[in-house]
Amino acid sequence: VYAKFSEKDRVTSKKDSISFVSNIRLMNSQGDTNWLPQLAVPNKLISGVTFLPENTGLYYCLCDKVNLMEVRCDIYFRKFNENGGVGEPLKIAANASGFSTQHPAVGKDMNGKLWLYFSSNRPGGKGKDDLYRAAVLENGEVEVPENLTTLNTSEEDVTPFFHTPTQRLYFS
Repeated sequence: VYAKFSEKDRVTSKKDSISFVSNIRLMNSQGDTNWLPQLAVPNKLISGVTFLPENTGLYYCLCDKVNLMEVRCDIYFRKFNENGGVGEPLKIAANASGFSTQHPAVGKDMNGKLWLYFSSNRPGGKGKDDLYRAAVLENGEVEVPENLTTLNTSEEDVTPFFHTPTQRLYFS
């Protein structure tokens, strides 16, 4: 499963108004298909897909193109239902208005507690983008995020991935 972004029309005189298509794709032995089309929102980018253990739900980002060089994202949660569909989108409370919250990754600590790791350029961090984590609640919402200050640098700390078997956090 991956997120795909493509421009609809690359030939335009107004470079800051290029239209695009963004969706979640599923690649398997039958090929590459548009998966969960209900996640797509016109003129928003979809990115950063991560799943809860036992595939009970997923987190993903919906992003707005602010200008030609800047994209601002928010993380959403959708619970899977019995027939394989997804419930209504929940914009999680960890998003910071006016700032980007992106790169969601779910990990389980040694005590079995689920955490949502992500990066954000919100104020109060060490750098351009910092890593955060928030405990995952049963409904997919998260508790108040905590800045991972001992790991963050003055640069862009992004794309966290928590490897549950080794209890290690990887990031760029």
